[in-house]
Amino acid sequence: MVSDGFLNSEFATVSITINPVNDPPEAESFSVDNIVEGIPTSIELIGSAFPGAIDSKSVSTFLDDTSTVVDAEPHINSNEALHTAAIYSTGFAGTVKVQGTLGGNTSTSWFDITTETLSNPTTPHYVNFNGVFSNLRFVKTNDSGNVGSIDKILIRN
Repeated sequence: MVSDGFLNSEFATVSITINPVNDPPEAESFSVDNIVEGIPTSIELIGSAFPGAIDSKSVSTFLDDTSTVVDAEPHINSNEALHTAAIYSTGFAGTVKVQGTLGGNTSTSWFDITTETLSNPTTPHYVNFNGVFSNLRFVKTNDSGNVGSIDKILIRN
């Protein structure tokens, strides 16, 4: 029953249907007992659609200074996505370009998303970027005379 202070509605049974979108929400069933007419009752619905921690994808293979391709999971990210990359290196000085595609073809149509300059960092170098991409890859360019390496890049979509 619902009341606006002047009129009362009829008693009704309310059903809530949760349709899964991306990840199914989690909720526990419950019943409400001992409701007394005229005394307000609160019902707290607690649930979660957040799937929890997401594993990072790892890139550690470079061919001619270009990494392997990473699926950017556009089917999960809808119209907006924050991506985070952690670049681990040893003695590396130079640039790392983050590149993406908007289509499924991984042989053409690559474009630069951002370019990061590294000067022999001793801790991981983090970069955040937004966008819905089909694929991602990384292109490294060592500074002249630098023989440092990119050990791995962890990426979260």
